[in-house]
Amino acid sequence: RKIRNEYGKELPIIATGGPTEESILKTIEAGANSITYTPPSSAEIFAGVMDKYRHNQANN
Repeated sequence: RKIRNEYGKELPIIATGGPTEESILKTIEAGANSITYTPPSSAEIFAGVMDKYRHNQANN
């Protein structure tokens, strides 16, 4: 909001919205014109892969 208030609507703002829908909406409300999404970390992705692997191993 500070940047938007200081420079007005003429300055395009590209911002990182964060990993959640709530944080992205707050960034848009603050005046961002474009949002980049923060993807899940490698650890979060790997945890999901391992959960699926463990589930499949338990069912075999």
